[in-house]
Amino acid sequence: MLSRISYGSFLCYAPEGTSERAAAAKVVVAAIKADLYVGESIRVIPHAIARLREQLTPELRDLLSLDALLVPAPKSAPFRPGTKDYLWVPNRICEELLAQGFGERMEPLLVRVKAVRKSATSQAAERATPEEHYRSLRVKQRLRFSEPSEIVVVDDIITRGATLLAGVSILQEAFPAAKVRGFALVRSAFPDAFGEIVDPFYGSVHTAADGKTWKEPS
Repeated sequence: MLSRISYGSFLCYAPEGTSERAAAAKVVVAAIKADLYVGESIRVIPHAIARLREQLTPELRDLLSLDALLVPAPKSAPFRPGTKDYLWVPNRICEELLAQGFGERMEPLLVRVKAVRKSATSQAAERATPEEHYRSLRVKQRLRFSEPSEIVVVDDIITRGATLLAGVSILQEAFPAAKVRGFALVRSAFPDAFGEIVDPFYGSVHTAADGKTWKEPS
């Protein structure tokens, strides 16, 4: 597994923040997680992607280029056929990115074959490690198109980066000639590092000596 990957993000929030801005950001993130509206007319995911287009940095433009194959990060448990009301937010984000001119195509290459602890409902010390994510993932054997030169694993939220690091690592092994990176619509931040919800960033995720991950910025 890789010890470092590159990733980009657009929005920022502070899960433990108590300021008015932090509270507003948490409302937006909750709507992203459920693919819902804020207010009566703004569906958050399409609106956020439109804002991304307006405030695109050179690094994010390169990351989400027209050559990129977008791969949604899988949910924490394997998909069960026949499941009703199945919401897969990273897949929705990929759809919106494509609809608004980002990436070449999307394909769900990453498959979860074994459930891992869900980060959103786990304490920091109990979250799945990158190795646990890595062992729980598989790559689909065949592509519908030719092999890509660039791949972007897309997630809704990056906290420490274990999911993205594992997903990028396994796809890099499967497609060694491709440039594989990650993108999260939202990244978490500590309260003292949070400023505005719109905060485009391009950085990296690292594996620490104890096997856990940390991202820049944290």
